[in-house]
Amino acid sequence: MTSSATEPTDAEIVRRVRERSGLQASDGGPSDDEIIQGVRGFAREFRFWYNRVLDEALRKYQVIIISRINPMIRGMQLEGLSSSDAAARLIADYAHRNYVTAGGWALEQLAIAASPRLKKSLAAGVDAEWHEPGPPPIVNLYMIKSSTVTRNSDILKALKSHGQDAHKRLIQTDKRAVVRVYYIVTSGAKSSTYHDGVYRPSSAEFWAQTFALDHDEKLAIDLALAMAQEAGVLLRQFANEGILRALETAVGAYIARNDDPDVVDWEFLAERNMIGSDESKAAGKTRHARAQKAVKDAGYKWPTNKSSKAGDDSAVQAAALAKAAAELTPEMQDELSLILPDTD
Repeated sequence: MTSSATEPTDAEIVRRVRERSGLQASDGGPSDDEIIQGVRGFAREFRFWYNRVLDEALRKYQVIIISRINPMIRGMQLEGLSSSDAAARLIADYAHRNYVTAGGWALEQLAIAASPRLKKSLAAGVDAEWHEPGPPPIVNLYMIKSSTVTRNSDILKALKSHGQDAHKRLIQTDKRAVVRVYYIVTSGAKSSTYHDGVYRPSSAEFWAQTFALDHDEKLAIDLALAMAQEAGVLLRQFANEGILRALETAVGAYIARNDDPDVVDWEFLAERNMIGSDESKAAGKTRHARAQKAVKDAGYKWPTNKSSKAGDDSAVQAAALAKAAAELTPEMQDELSLILPDTD
């Protein structure tokens, strides 16, 4: 059992999860240890993707915030706001985007770590797998998404291809082997369907299958919710509001007019992000220096080229993440490229 003075013990985690969800030992489902691993795994994965990413955000603010500003859309949305208020809105959107991304990875980890059935898959493009010994032997392959994806044709095409490859390998040892391919949405899928070789269970059916609670889908989703809520208790101590406030300060100083620091310079942003003239590049350097000064004057430390919190293994971890990202669809790669730490 692990514990500290600032977080619940493993026993407290199990007790609260079972009380919140109503899961009794007689119901089956995850063991106490699997509940612990699910909750702590969720918190650990979320912390890695969210808080660790923020360690790099201030140094990369021009790429991840400024360059993504559409002066026409944002200018319409934020019209009338001061530069500091506009910056606060921009950073809130950035934090929310990262929150959702980190949450998606964390839910995948929760499902695998807390499941009596699922294991992390080593196959490219497959998140998890469940082997049923049979006969005949059945291999269930899962691609897990936290919510519905609008453009998923490439994802499904890759998933079916991976399923076909797995089947080819399995029939070499047992010609009766069966491979089932699942496209999972952890929240938002209300019905189960099967189309073109891909199973698409409802979110409730997935969690029931994951937790070996096939007899009670309501209990399964109550358990998933309770575990995520308990993970939130572990995450509260890791919230890094200081970095977000420093980002707001930097962005607010950068986007402000030279002659009026309270007004957003939409004209400059349009030239910078839509033309990229030599004049705007030179002006950008001046604004960047102004942003750095504002951050330091506000009491925050400007990061060096390498994150000051990075350990000796950071480059190895970043390289592994970049390798994993290379296996994702172009749309997902584009999203992750904005938050992955540099490897050079």
